[in-house]
Amino acid sequence: MFYKIDGPPVSLSRARIGYNSRHMFDSQKQTKRIYAIHIQNQHGDDPILTGHPIAMDITFFMKMPKLSLRAQPNKRHQYHYYKPDLSNLIKFVEDVANKIIMNDDCQIAIITARKVYHEHPRTEFYIYEVSGKYSPPNEQDTTTKIQATQNSSP
Repeated sequence: MFYKIDGPPVSLSRARIGYNSRHMFDSQKQTKRIYAIHIQNQHGDDPILTGHPIAMDITFFMKMPKLSLRAQPNKRHQYHYYKPDLSNLIKFVEDVANKIIMNDDCQIAIITARKVYHEHPRTEFYIYEVSGKYSPPNEQDTTTKIQATQNSSP
């Protein structure tokens, strides 16, 4: 299943302590509700994924930096390696998709994620059930990949 949320990607922030310091509150509650509505509209009446491991492939299209018009096309689709952290972006999507797409975010067994620059900031992700068993890569294949990486570095 494919989902798209327009607008700049949002990262999960920590829970805050209230003024009387006795209660915690979620400062992103309203933002999560808005994103949940977008996901619910795309998910429709499809059943919630339950009882199976899930794979998630997420791409966060981050806002382009303010550069000259000549330099901007060179930045498009390049990896974004500044804040916000990729892990916090993933956590936000997991929290919002919980109970809409999947029964619980602990079902996610595989995550592939990336942050790239784009003129139209948004979040796109695929969620699908996985079956079968994990098979670790062959040790010889891993050694070959490491050697290839070392040889290609300047």
